[in-house]
Amino acid sequence: MSSGSHTLTIKVWDNYNNSSIKSILFLVETGGKFVLKNLMNFPNPFMNETKISAGHNRPDKEMEVVISIYDMSGRIIRILRFSELSTGYQLEPVIWDGNDEGERESEEAFIPIVLQSGQVMERWPEQRGK
Repeated sequence: MSSGSHTLTIKVWDNYNNSSIKSILFLVETGGKFVLKNLMNFPNPFMNETKISAGHNRPDKEMEVVISIYDMSGRIIRILRFSELSTGYQLEPVIWDGNDEGERESEEAFIPIVLQSGQVMERWPEQRGK
């Protein structure tokens, strides 16, 4: 299969001839490069906690993950480190309570997040170059 985005559509019928169609979009990466994508947190904004998640292309692999959370001045306020055995293409959501390293509640309404696994990094919000 060629590299890139693909869609698989399946149509099925039951015994009464009722049909249903479902599609799935998937990405084929043949270069062997590790990819992190779709870094997000939900809910956003949040009151007591938020869940941080991301997609990747390494199912069934043990991953060392570092999530760095910044304030608006660019200072790191919290670093979350964990290991995960990924059973699919999505990291299990990581819960952040909104507190900094000193367990003080962050006063920021908008928190930039960087997720890193090995040499691969994903930023939220996405940084765009000129």
